Amino acid sequence: MERKDSAAKGKMLSFFDLEMNGLEVVGYFGEATEIILPEGVTKIGEYAFHNNERLRKVTLPDSVTQIDDWAFSNCTSLEKIYIPNSVTRIGEFAFERCTSLVEVCIPDSVTKIEVCAFSECENLKAIHISDSVTEIGDLAFSDCTSLEEIHIPGSVTQIADSAFDGCTGLREVSIPDSVQEIGKSAFGGCTGLREVCIPDSGKSAFGGAVQALRKSASRPVCGKSANRPSRAVQISRKSTFSTVRQKSESGHFTTVQVSRKFIFPTV
Repeated sequence: MERKDSAAKGKMLSFFDLEMNGLEVVGYFGEATEIILPEGVTKIGEYAFHNNERLRKVTLPDSVTQIDDWAFSNCTSLEKIYIPNSVTRIGEFAFERCTSLVEVCIPDSVTKIEVCAFSECENLKAIHISDSVTEIGDLAFSDCTSLEEIHIPGSVTQIADSAFDGCTGLREVSIPDSVQEIGKSAFGGCTGLREVCIPDSGKSAFGGAVQALRKSASRPVCGKSANRPSRAVQISRKSTFSTVRQKSESGHFTTVQVSRKFIFPTV
């Protein structure tokens, strides 16, 4: 009884508070609002905390290496999650519909943000993506409507289909030279987007972007990749003007204003 009471107040849990399969957490059905998992746990299994509406804060120990698919999905009260640098994988749908989550820090050990990992986290305001990440998966941050700005580190080479689709609050995006592929509708439905910084045309898949924007203010197309034609994806605008900046080899930016709509390139 004492253990249950202490857990409910947010104390450190013991293995007796958890449903375990070896060192993998496969379930928790307590009433705690804040939990600190014990050292020694190595994996948070599929659906381990799925649909837990009480949890507000979770701290994972440095022994955890994997957060499996749907592990914390639909934890609608979850506000904070500490993910240690020992974690190498955050699974598909791992934090989907964690609608109270405000901030996420992706640790240095993670190389890919999986499909729908943080989709529909409607109060998510800040994402810190480490320099180890090379791929942002399909729908990874889709419908995160409170997100206003995203910095994509120079390690990222691929932004998959619909990665930020429906992020209506997004105002600024900075895409580094390292990005070679942007999937279909990666920024589709980002109706609040005002500024996009795209890489130099000689180093990435965005060749001819500025020239194309100048040629067509109503429906400009942002060019081709080095090897094959781009597939254009439309981003609608509510405001009269949007700004696109292209970085030159000298490090300076060329600014172009376009009206109403522009086509964002994908490859």
